[in-house]
Amino acid sequence: MEGFQTDWYEKPLRVIRSREIRQQRRRIGAQWVREQTTHDWWWATTLPKPLAPTATVAARYGHGRWQIENEGFNELVNQWHADHYFHHHPVAIVALWLILFAAHALFHCFWRGNLKTAVRKAFTRIHIARLLAADLLREHCWPVPT
Repeated sequence: MEGFQTDWYEKPLRVIRSREIRQQRRRIGAQWVREQTTHDWWWATTLPKPLAPTATVAARYGHGRWQIENEGFNELVNQWHADHYFHHHPVAIVALWLILFAAHALFHCFWRGNLKTAVRKAFTRIHIARLLAADLLREHCWPVPT
């Protein structure tokens, strides 16, 4: 549906409904059972149809948000310890998030842009991050006061 008007957004929206039917196998007891699940999704966009066909909005943009969730926030919490504030002042919280986002973005630019595929396959992200951290803490890079 194109030209959908709302009172909370001034531009007209394009609303897309997609129905996805998936076949799944699930183990119940000693048997594998085949199940069919149906999922209805609703997507809203301001992009016109020629720029963003329906399938692209549903598959790439809509479902692609989970990649952002998993690679971004999930990794920040589980690997970068972004789940705890060391200071509870609002400025400190914002500073922590900005530093973490910048470090995370720089690390992934380095990971994807500068490392050869063979290195990425041979080592995990955590291993490379630990090597970088160890290199920062070495005496000639970042002297630790004695």
